[in-house]
Amino acid sequence: VIITGLFIAGEVIDYRLEKRVISKINESLPPYTHDIICDVEGDTFIIQGLISSPGTGAEIDRVVSEFTEIKRIVNKTVSADFRTVEKFKQELAQFDKRFNDLQILLIRQELEKIIIQFPSGVTAIGSSQILQTRKIYEILKEYPGIDVDIIAFNDPAGGYDVNKNLAEGRMAAIKNYLISLGMDGERITITGFNPDIISADPRFSGFKDTRGIMLFAKKNKD
Repeated sequence: VIITGLFIAGEVIDYRLEKRVISKINESLPPYTHDIICDVEGDTFIIQGLISSPGTGAEIDRVVSEFTEIKRIVNKTVSADFRTVEKFKQELAQFDKRFNDLQILLIRQELEKIIIQFPSGVTAIGSSQILQTRKIYEILKEYPGIDVDIIAFNDPAGGYDVNKNLAEGRMAAIKNYLISLGMDGERITITGFNPDIISADPRFSGFKDTRGIMLFAKKNKD
């Protein structure tokens, strides 16, 4: 137990040293001149990443050498036109966002083609609902960065309480089956029951007098 405690303490000390050195480097160098990571192995300090010039690398070495705990510096940084690198990163991030937005749009369109319908008064998932839900799972399993909202709509027959219980039971059945197939339950949100959803949302205008479950794609929080 004592040895384990000492080992953990050593890791904490190394981590704190890394933070101190990085902080000092950031104070000593202008922004957008370096993008580095550091690691401590015993009394050796290892630096990796991109720098704007050899002079920046020399300044990093000078700053690190001021820490008496460090006996050896291994500088693996690579010089690059840092402004070009930053511009490329920004353009790549913008492209990635546009790609993700397009991906969500396409998946949403595919999901909206699938209407999971239940027989009147039924919440238990049957063979027809299993088939449709499996189609949804096959789409979503390829895109772990996308979550879904489950929405239910009912025909006008029956009172509010009856339709609410049916809608919630059906949405829960679909969610539970997706989870049983291997989908993370955190990716699935059951929406609150809204008896006026058909009239309130133009996407459902073609489903008057219909019972069904639909799923809508969205980017996950991660």
